[in-house]
Amino acid sequence: MKKIVALAAVAALTGVYDCAAEKSNLAGCRLCLAEGGSATAYCIAVSADAGPTERYAADELSEYIFRQTGVRMPILEARTPPGGEERRAVRIMRDDSMGADAFRLRAVGEDVVVSGGERGVLYGVYELLETYGGVGWFSPDRTVVPKRDAFVVPGGLDVSQSPAFEMREVLWHPAFRDADFCARLRLNGNNYTPLLAKHGGKPYRFGGGLSIAHTLAKLVPTAKYAKDHPEYFALVDGIRDTKESAQLCLTNPDVLRIATEGVLAAIKRDPTARYFGVSQNDNQRYCTCEKCAAVDAEEESHAGTMIRFVNAVAAAVEREYPDKIIETLAYQYTRKPPKLTRPRKNVTICLCTIECDFSHPIATGADKQNASFRSDVGGWRKCAKHMYIWDYTTNFSHYPGVFPNFDALQPNIRFFRDIGAKLVFEQGANMGAGAEFAALKTWLLAKWLWNPDLPEEALLDRFFKGYYGKAASKIREYFDALQALPRPDGKFRLGCYHDISSQKLVSDEFLVWADGVWQQAEDAVRGEDPAVGNNVRLGRFSVDYMRFMRLKDRVMVPPGLNVRLAPPTDDAETLRVLAHRLDALSKDEPKLRFAESDATHKSRMSAVATALKDPLADFRPSARLELEEGRFSILGENGWCRFLADSSASGGKALDIFPSDFQWCMQLEMPGGAFDPKAKYRLGVWAKICPAGNAANGHVMEAGIWDRANERAIGAWSVKAGDVRPDEWMQFDLGEFSVDTPQLTVWVSGGMFDKTKHRTNPAFSSLLVDRVDISIGKSGVTPFKRIR
Repeated sequence: MKKIVALAAVAALTGVYDCAAEKSNLAGCRLCLAEGGSATAYCIAVSADAGPTERYAADELSEYIFRQTGVRMPILEARTPPGGEERRAVRIMRDDSMGADAFRLRAVGEDVVVSGGERGVLYGVYELLETYGGVGWFSPDRTVVPKRDAFVVPGGLDVSQSPAFEMREVLWHPAFRDADFCARLRLNGNNYTPLLAKHGGKPYRFGGGLSIAHTLAKLVPTAKYAKDHPEYFALVDGIRDTKESAQLCLTNPDVLRIATEGVLAAIKRDPTARYFGVSQNDNQRYCTCEKCAAVDAEEESHAGTMIRFVNAVAAAVEREYPDKIIETLAYQYTRKPPKLTRPRKNVTICLCTIECDFSHPIATGADKQNASFRSDVGGWRKCAKHMYIWDYTTNFSHYPGVFPNFDALQPNIRFFRDIGAKLVFEQGANMGAGAEFAALKTWLLAKWLWNPDLPEEALLDRFFKGYYGKAASKIREYFDALQALPRPDGKFRLGCYHDISSQKLVSDEFLVWADGVWQQAEDAVRGEDPAVGNNVRLGRFSVDYMRFMRLKDRVMVPPGLNVRLAPPTDDAETLRVLAHRLDALSKDEPKLRFAESDATHKSRMSAVATALKDPLADFRPSARLELEEGRFSILGENGWCRFLADSSASGGKALDIFPSDFQWCMQLEMPGGAFDPKAKYRLGVWAKICPAGNAANGHVMEAGIWDRANERAIGAWSVKAGDVRPDEWMQFDLGEFSVDTPQLTVWVSGGMFDKTKHRTNPAFSSLLVDRVDISIGKSGVTPFKRIR
């Protein structure tokens, strides 16, 4: 019997029970629930008053044993038919004393008993099917049900399980669209999982329209109150912010009254929900009025005003609805806990990891944001009774882009368990299909949210074989190579808005190698199960996308920039091949998604459509590229520059850069396809500058070329006060550079002042920029030529 228990223990960890080994080694110590070709002696027994979850559990058990063995086990309320003998049974029994999600599997005589709470009784059936039947639910479209002669469990069966976390939410596309699949992965979260009564419902549902995040805009909307009561909203840089989704002035008593009334009304509208969100909007424009600033200073955190406000709402809620929970975010500027105020017992803190480095575990990673998060967690553990974790597991800017965060997934979940969090929300690429290893991440996260100690290697082995079939070995080769790429701790960051152009993430050479491996994977499953073939094609999308995005920047020039300084490139044909593959996949998979943002997704779909044509056909060659100031992105919101009408400037306007600080006020991301990597170029700027009276020969203007992919300067140049004719338009021919990267940013700024005094001692009193030009070869223009 010890051997039976040992086999069951291994099965519970790996999700695979070796039926053949059990039958050969433990003959006579087994319960055969169904055997092909024979009438079963077993039924599935449920009580007459069984609820929807027990009855659904019975249906699932009967269906999957039938798929395996060809034997249909009847579902009965009475185990003894009229005039017959009592049948052996798999008894499905609700037992709420165990906890809603816990279960126990036992062999009692010749019966098998599956007992558990409201959802646990269903999860127990899934454990039975996975562990002893080898059933694998890998995605909504990929279920593996091995054909077997018999469905056998050990005669000494006695396994109990309960989850590490009360709430388990995985917001990835596979779990977003299929409630049955979510239940089979034992997910029970709130946000978008459409769980029904048969699945055990949604115990962590947020109600009344007050969701997990950014609800203050709903409770006190600017559209309703800003015109007559601007004082309700945050004071930012001395001005009341009345933009849409403005933060609130949390010390204003009328704001508290309106928000509290709104929360109470939401509870009245939706009394069966337990959770109601009262949380900041999604920006960092917090209030700096005298009262709010004083509270935050006293609390040594901007969470001071937030938690005091939320506590006041929660106190009013508790008086009328003592069973309701008010949730709020510890997010960005409110992530640091307050020094004095403690969240009330009916308040849960949702702690967000958005700033962290996801290439290394939060608990041990050297990145300063990981260290800061650990510090904040320590503070919240001391003051908050309930902690909810909002974790990030994808790249929102590039859903299909390479995002090697597997080294952190399991350690992070263990860290959340160890700090005492009971509710965990793993946000991924929920909005569409095609994100990098989406099915694998959904499946792994669900497994680890149930039991963070399940061994990674056994899970990976099972998933790759089940999901990719005969292509498993080649795709695992790619997966292992990707995870093994160097990512020095503390020197490399993998954020949830990562720039995939960086060679530090993955090199072009690696992507070319990976393309060959994925081609071998496709060849391995050609003519096999179409579902497996589609899984492989969808997996290859990540590498195709990465290569397309990089080649696009080398080959294609954005609309409106109809000048090419480079000859046609051999990469154009590869780009077209990739575009055709991406286009074909998007037609086969209409839910394919490039990024979280609708605008970004549409722009990349447009780029694919453009690349299907000849991407070089519409552009004329030129030795000079003129870039008007209006084409640049400017940093104007913080008071560093502005556009100014000027009839003497080309186009009738110029950019006025203020003498207030050194910033790259003008920035333009240039297309690599415009440049010939073998050529030499020169950078010129048309500007009108008036040096400051005390400028001496200080720098009055800076400009340069920045390589975004490798995070290095290709060139940077300065103009000194002595080189300027005050208040006259001049062409400043700055310097020569060559291009070996497609990821360029051209920038212009005010002069680099004395670094110790620059905020109060600018080198110029005015600086107007008309346009920038880039020319091939020597310009033939004398540096700093007067042009007006």
